[in-house]
Amino acid sequence: MYASAAVLDFAGESLAASASGSLYTCPPEFREKVVKAAGSMEPAEYPHLLAETVRILDREPPPEYEELPMSGWEFLQLFPNLFGLDAVLMDEGDLPFAGIVQRFVTNEHPYCFDRAVGLTTEAQRALVLFPGEKCLEGHNYWGTRDRMRELIETINDHMQREHA
Repeated sequence: MYASAAVLDFAGESLAASASGSLYTCPPEFREKVVKAAGSMEPAEYPHLLAETVRILDREPPPEYEELPMSGWEFLQLFPNLFGLDAVLMDEGDLPFAGIVQRFVTNEHPYCFDRAVGLTTEAQRALVLFPGEKCLEGHNYWGTRDRMRELIETINDHMQREHA
């Protein structure tokens, strides 16, 4: 960030030197673009304003994952297995959550490790990236912190019981 701010300050100084008739001049195309971007502001001051904005933004802590909006396609990219579990949960609504997860994993047995690894990995990632109680609930209706833990425990129990 500091390098970007320094480059912007240098651009402002170059524009000011160019306007004062200095031997050092900036390219006319660059000056035209800055004049257009600056609008009613003094062109040489505009890069300095941008540099200060960059410095201010650099001082702020980065936002947490739960503060950033996540669109549907991003959720699908980060959590494809959890997304796929939505359909199973809607179709298999006759059991409690842990029972549905257990049935889902058991139906894949003895090759359940493929599904189990994907589901538990994504559930753990969700717990780490979205530490609040709601966890992924804003992206799928069942994605609370407690449900993620329950999913992990249910799959771990299955793997211990059936494969250890």
